Formats: sequence, structure tokens, C-alpha cells
Amino acid sequence: MTYVMATEPPTYCPYCGETVDERDVEGVATPHCPDCEVTFFEEQLVSARATVVDGDSALLIERGRGADVGVWATPGGFVDPGETLPEAAARELREETSLRVDPADLALVGTGRIAFADGNAQLFVTFAAPMAAADGAVEPGDDAADARFWTRTELEAHPDTGDPETRTLGATGLEQLLEAIERDGR
Repeated sequence: MTYVMATEPPTYCPYCGETVDERDVEGVATPHCPDCEVTFFEEQLVSARATVVDGDSALLIERGRGADVGVWATPGGFVDPGETLPEAAARELREETSLRVDPADLALVGTGRIAFADGNAQLFVTFAAPMAAADGAVEPGDDAADARFWTRTELEAHPDTGDPETRTLGATGLEQLLEAIERDGR
């Protein structure tokens, strides 16, 4: 089993303890142990995200902790071992907003990548469901400081620099949120 941690590239091989050098892998300098002939590739962390669409609005949370405190984003987080992406998205939606959605009711919105200032990055897969498929009332939970529906007009007017240091609307991106509203807000 491989465990992924946010760290610097290895300088010593975890298998034999010898010094690690680098080798070129498709133009990228990649850590490599010449004694074990093992190449250490950077693992990408995957998160599953979900929003609920109600008319011309999409549900977002304000991040309350982590690398992106204060950013409004689709509810989501890391996929637990044994979960499918829709199961993880439904679980994260429940944990962060109290809304329950059956994973089978989630439709794929899109994918993307978030790069943080510390050099770490996440790949994400975003889903959406119409409000008619959700049970419960919106209440921020887990690592959400707030949760509310944003109208299409609010989303379109909200500045998003794309810079991880200054962005205030993150995770999925405006185009994917508007696509979800168009599709599920009927």
C-alpha cells in the first residue's frame, strides 16, 4: 500500500536507505534510486465534490479550515479507501451542508485541478444534483464556516483571480457551476 503525504521529494530511498538521484521522465526531473532501480512519482490527491442546484442557484460552502480558509467552493474532500467518487461526493455534501443525496442522483459536472501556494495540488471530480433529489436543510458542518445558495448573477459577478493566494471562489470554477445550474436548474 502506498501512503501519500505532502512532503518534499525524497533524498533517501525508503527501501534501501541509499541516496536518491534524479532521472528524466518525459522531460521532468523525477526522484530515482539507482541501487533499487525505483522511480518515485508524485502522487496526485483526488477529491470528490458535489453541489445541489435549486433553480438558478448552486450550493457552495465557505471553507473554514485548511489551505483555503475563506474561499467559497463546492462541498467536497478526499475520497476514502473503498469509496466510489459519487459516494465520496455524497458523503462530503452531507458532512459539510447536512443535505443528503443518493450517490446515484449525482451527475458528473466536470474535473479540474487546484494548485496551492505550498506546492501541493489536488485533482477534483465534481458532481451535481437537483434540489428535488436532496433531503434535509442546509446547515454548515465539518470544515464549512458557512453554506448557502449562490445565484447565477452572484456567481457571474464574483471576482475570481485564479491565483490560489487571492482567489475567493474556488474548487470547481465558474463555468462548471453555470453548466450545473443550466442542466439541473430546470
